[in-house]
Parts: sequence; C-alpha cells; structure tokens
Amino acid sequence: MTFKIRTDADDLYESAYREHLSRFPKRNHTDLWRYFYWDFFHDGQIRDIIFRDGADKLIIEISCPNIRRKTGKNDYEYINIDFLCTFSDLFYFKFIKGADSEDTDRSNSGRFTFLSSEINTLAEHIPAKKDDDFGEYMSMIIEVMPAYGSGDSSFIEFVFGGVSVEAIENTAFQLMLASPDFEVPIYNENE
Repeated sequence: MTFKIRTDADDLYESAYREHLSRFPKRNHTDLWRYFYWDFFHDGQIRDIIFRDGADKLIIEISCPNIRRKTGKNDYEYINIDFLCTFSDLFYFKFIKGADSEDTDRSNSGRFTFLSSEINTLAEHIPAKKDDDFGEYMSMIIEVMPAYGSGDSSFIEFVFGGVSVEAIENTAFQLMLASPDFEVPIYNENE
C-alpha cells in the first residue's frame, strides 16, 4: 500500500485512491463512507478527542464547515455543524506529531484542524478478520494541523471495528439533508 495520506492533487493519484476504496464493501460501516470518503470534515475544527470504555471507544468531536445554504440564485453561505464521530472496538491508536509542529497558544493546546483522511491504508495494523457477527476491522489516518500555531502536519492513526457519526443538533441536520436549499457534501454510492 503506497497511500499514507493523499497529498497530491494529481488525477492519477486520486484515481488510484478511489480504486483502492472501491475494493471495500460500502454496506458495512456506512457512516465511514458517508462522512469520510470525500473528506466531509476538511478544514473543520477538531474540538475534542476522548477515549471511553477503557480505551475501547474513540470519540472525535468535530465541526463541519462545508455545508452550503443557498441565499440566492447563485449565492450561498457556509454553515458549521458539529458532529460526534464514535469509533468502537478500537484495536490500534497512534498520534504522530509533525516534526515542526508548534502550538503557540497553550490555552488552545490539543485543538486541531482536520485536513484530510485515508481509509484502510494501515494494512500492517489491521488484523486479518474479526468475528463474523461484526465484520472486518477498518483503518483511518487523519491528517491534522494545530488549530493555533504552526508547523508540519500531524497524523492520527487508528484501527476500529465500528463507526457511527451523528450531528450534535441532529434534527437540524436531518432537515438540511431533506431541503433543496442546502448542499451537504456527503458520499452517496448511488449518486
């Protein structure tokens, strides 16, 4: 596997990554594909990273700044919606700090901006197979930058068995999904 975060905008590279993703069934881990296939959260602020259930569960609170509300025929504004991304059955976790990352505002230490992510490119850390009742393990790498400060990208790597993503204001988000006045850039395999 040659992908360790898509850093190239090259069409050939992006095509190869999409081909990589096509090898995995989309019926399992639906929220993974829906919210991470197109990097739904890019440029969003990661507000918190929490471990629960004896570190078996990883919860990432993140804001999505990429939902557009139409304000006129060709005009729109961006709307921020906060989400909780819960990764369960956590098998592996690692934070790799960028070589030159520097947090210049210690009161905001630990906050990051989501840049991009990769699905299933940590093959060396994914166990062969889970219990048939639960399906396969999946992996994720999230590239982040310090929200306040400067320096190189850092990376959050993890392997998990399940994922769910829910808007903190879920009713408002469901109304946005149903309304033609909002463009919500989630992945839909049928589109």
